[in-house]
Amino acid sequence: MADYFVCVLNDLNNKMFYSCNADGYVLLTGHVGMYGKSWGGFNGLQVAFEQPPALKAVISVYSTDDRYNDDVHYMGGCIVGNNMLSWSSSMLLRNAIPPHPQHVQDWKTLWLNRLKHSCKPWVKIWLTHQLRDSYWKHGSVCEDYSKLNNCAVLAIGGWTDGYTNAVFSLVNNIPSCKGLIGPWPHEWPDVGTPGPQIAYLDECLRWWDCHLKGIDNGASELPKMRAYLRDSISPTSYVSVWPGKWVDPNENTMSEAVFLLDNRSQKLLSADQTLGGSEGNDVRSIGGSCMAGMWGGDWLSWGIAGDLPSDQKFANAVSLCWASEPLVQDLCIVGSPTVECTISVADGTWGIVAARLCDVFPDGQVALVSYGLLNLTHRQGHDMEAVSELTPSQEYQVSIQLKVTGYTVPRGHQLQLCISPSYWPMAWPSRDNVTLSVITGPCTQSTLRVPVHVPSNTSASSKQHPLTATPRLGPDIPHTVIRPSGGKREVQLGLSSGKHLMSSVTDLGCIYLPENGTKFGEVWSDYYHIEENVPNSAKAICDRTFNIEWPRVGTKAKVVTHSEMWSDQKVFFLNNKLQAFVDDEAIFEDSWEDTIERNFV
Repeated sequence: MADYFVCVLNDLNNKMFYSCNADGYVLLTGHVGMYGKSWGGFNGLQVAFEQPPALKAVISVYSTDDRYNDDVHYMGGCIVGNNMLSWSSSMLLRNAIPPHPQHVQDWKTLWLNRLKHSCKPWVKIWLTHQLRDSYWKHGSVCEDYSKLNNCAVLAIGGWTDGYTNAVFSLVNNIPSCKGLIGPWPHEWPDVGTPGPQIAYLDECLRWWDCHLKGIDNGASELPKMRAYLRDSISPTSYVSVWPGKWVDPNENTMSEAVFLLDNRSQKLLSADQTLGGSEGNDVRSIGGSCMAGMWGGDWLSWGIAGDLPSDQKFANAVSLCWASEPLVQDLCIVGSPTVECTISVADGTWGIVAARLCDVFPDGQVALVSYGLLNLTHRQGHDMEAVSELTPSQEYQVSIQLKVTGYTVPRGHQLQLCISPSYWPMAWPSRDNVTLSVITGPCTQSTLRVPVHVPSNTSASSKQHPLTATPRLGPDIPHTVIRPSGGKREVQLGLSSGKHLMSSVTDLGCIYLPENGTKFGEVWSDYYHIEENVPNSAKAICDRTFNIEWPRVGTKAKVVTHSEMWSDQKVFFLNNKLQAFVDDEAIFEDSWEDTIERNFV
């Protein structure tokens, strides 16, 4: 198992037991809390799932309750093309970082032992498990939410991060859970951009005081969900502060807007309108241009320029689109929109569908509100018993769940739904280059369902639970910035060759820590190649470099990884390489070449 080992969870349980019982670790209440972001947020939920008696509260930031369908590996049964290999490459690098020579005797021997035995490319394991099997069920608390009923969970997410869906599902399934979603990326809520940032540490302190110390401070009476409702702004790949307001969506403030897809008029009609024509259904079809997904931003944003979605009008040119009339009042969307439509495919038996919900400005700009993916061979589920091929020309009713969002489409703008049979590099291309058809008309029904927040006079107001306090940050670790962090994302379109490239270079910067005399820096480079109308030309290449130097010791080290992933109609191909250097001399090198059969993915 690559991540979330059973033995690690057992160690955490044992540590919790001894912390409450061993001499020197006796706590005043005997109550323990866990908190963390991303990996640490996962661990908090997973340990709570084991129900250790001492664990009374968890703060889980940017995590998931479903490791298969809501993580960096798969989404809607589709491989997350711009994150699966990228994250594996990053972990191959991070697991290979050397120990500090001043603090570890014979540090090179220890490092070499780790390089030989503990550094493997995890992507091989993830691709070996292409369906939702026991590998993914382990560590997925959605398998039995009731096991968390006795633990107070504060679930925190960010709209520009990849991990947002779990906040809603945890709140809806765990009685003691509270949810909080802001505009943030995969960074702490008191420092991440887009802002506004919040006093995150004060939120944590209130949660701990209530659930670990028993102090009646109102934490138990907080709204089930506090969400930042973002205003409509021109599409841009970077935002410092996203305008909007905090709301408390609940059963008294939520309703649903239903729109009908009408192929004849290419519009989204209100549910009480009549579809165009009465003599039969209307069919619209489109092939799978790989350019539909190149403007969608990253699955997981770090708040770096280029991470966020850009103007969607370029993607719309290679998608089927339906737009509403200009709205007569603001449409405040909070939750997960759903598309239910009748489709068919031609020229193949495998396929995917990507659905995007957009905000069309009066001047023609198009901003992405939410999106969803569905592997059509997974239309009935993600386990082995549910997946099946498509029959060309046969009609299927499918449901596509879009990511949860909080966004106001203002009066005068149009709500737009866009559908395409590809979404590279977010979704790894299907085996077959199918033509996708969407059918609407009086004999069938294709709908868009949108959860809408409508404040009521009787609902709890966000003014009672303000999140506008200035963040209180702890003391920073003394450091000197040698090279600032930054990033660059580019799209290169081959107009004559049809070969396209999306590149993303993230420089995490270089800093010096005077306390332990360490200087280190890291650079990630990702490249996504594809040829127009040739889905099996897709290739991901990920390079990582980590440099570390100890001037007081007079030595330096470097770790370099190179990872590649591509596929044909039958198999995935993986190439991974790891190198380690001391004072510019190579001391270790290993490589892996793997071929993995495609299994309905």
